[in-house]
Amino acid sequence: MVFCGKPSKGCQRCRRRKVKCDATKPTCVRCQKAGEQCHYRNFDEAIFRNQTSEVVRKFKRPLDEHSVAELQPLAVMSSTSSTASSPAMYSMPSASVYDIGANFFFDKFMSEKGTFFGDYSSWLGQLYSGATSSGLIRTVIEAVGLSALFNVSLDLGVQIKSSEQYSKTLAALKLALDDPEQAKSDDTLLAITLLILFEMLNFRTWQRHRFWEAHVNAALALLELRGQDQFQRQRGGQLYIQVRSQILLVCMQKRVVVPRALVQTTYDFHGSLVRQLWQKSRVATPSSITEICFRVVNLRAALCQGQVTDWKVLQNAAIDIDNDLESWKAGLPSSWKYSIIHGPAKVSEELLQGVRHIYPTLWVAEAWNNWRILRLLVKQMMLEVSVDPHEIASSQDAARQLCTDVCISVSSFTGSPSFISLMHPLYLVALESLNPYGLRVFAIEQLRCIDASFGVRQARLLADTAESSLLDTVPEPGVRI
Repeated sequence: MVFCGKPSKGCQRCRRRKVKCDATKPTCVRCQKAGEQCHYRNFDEAIFRNQTSEVVRKFKRPLDEHSVAELQPLAVMSSTSSTASSPAMYSMPSASVYDIGANFFFDKFMSEKGTFFGDYSSWLGQLYSGATSSGLIRTVIEAVGLSALFNVSLDLGVQIKSSEQYSKTLAALKLALDDPEQAKSDDTLLAITLLILFEMLNFRTWQRHRFWEAHVNAALALLELRGQDQFQRQRGGQLYIQVRSQILLVCMQKRVVVPRALVQTTYDFHGSLVRQLWQKSRVATPSSITEICFRVVNLRAALCQGQVTDWKVLQNAAIDIDNDLESWKAGLPSSWKYSIIHGPAKVSEELLQGVRHIYPTLWVAEAWNNWRILRLLVKQMMLEVSVDPHEIASSQDAARQLCTDVCISVSSFTGSPSFISLMHPLYLVALESLNPYGLRVFAIEQLRCIDASFGVRQARLLADTAESSLLDTVPEPGVRI
């Protein structure tokens, strides 16, 4: 959402009367004395406001120097309280194309409602508003926002500005990496994570993979350089989690083992105070699924590279991992469980028979999908080496159900930036030959939705690749593609 500065925490009645509120909950002192009902607004929604439709509307016409000057600010300053508040991010009389790109970035990629990141969006907003016009964080946010905006507006002027900010980002990043202290800062690692997102936006062909991988490798090098000190603060843990997921994606795609640097960093993280605090607050699970993920990645790499000659050994290893994944599921606290409901099915989701999953938070939903994909990969490996008909049938049924559950969870993500985290799960669903044709088509359509809504060209490439795998498949009657 668009960052609008720090708003008043006062209740609606006090803000409407423009008097100072003590913000006591559930009823402030003024409302209590007056015998009036006291209501508070959602603080996160007040900080970030949805301005997407306005942004897209303004960019339906070609953007030149004159039209840029005519654009009105998209950020709305909070004027409902007389109490002191932080200034809005954009206080200029008219918004520049860079401001609009930043607004688009916050609107599409930084809504963290329902995740454990909490104030992560506010942190980025403060970094952006406090940065100079040539600062590293400001330029990379504008580069990413303008790139995504170009992908949905197709305005060449926006693309040019995005490329300019990308070049400035690389120059500023080089200076930061040349400074031993600045290289280890959260800002520098954050900038690289945003460059990874930039490459996902521009991932139009598989040749672009090397640029994405280069940024991921740079982030891995910084994780190693930052050492244990990075986990003395919550920001370090948050950045580590983002980088870790990208590193593991690279490993899975290349079928290589987990880098030793990531293993060591993960070991440091698990022993850190941050991890312990997250466990106590039940943000993190009692046992780690990351270590199980490492074993899955390494086993797939060994299978691909022909390092395992005894197929029985590989099968036993896969069964052990599968059992550990089941144990992880069984050990989840009640706050991590989800409920299953049944209702009328949308036309586009008839294959799912109206089944819905209700998750406590989007963060929990993401964790469940990670678990499903790991089990799917394990089942695929078991099918490669199994000769027992019963085991084969059991693995096939499990694989189909896991893929179905991934698609059912889509409804929990749609419209949220967390929807992007479904790209690779949906891709695996679309590629899985055991799945019904209609389910694979549904997964491809969701990938195209991510591209259309967020401007993530990697989603379109994955959809095109998966669609090509359907050419030799005979669809069920009535299924379209």
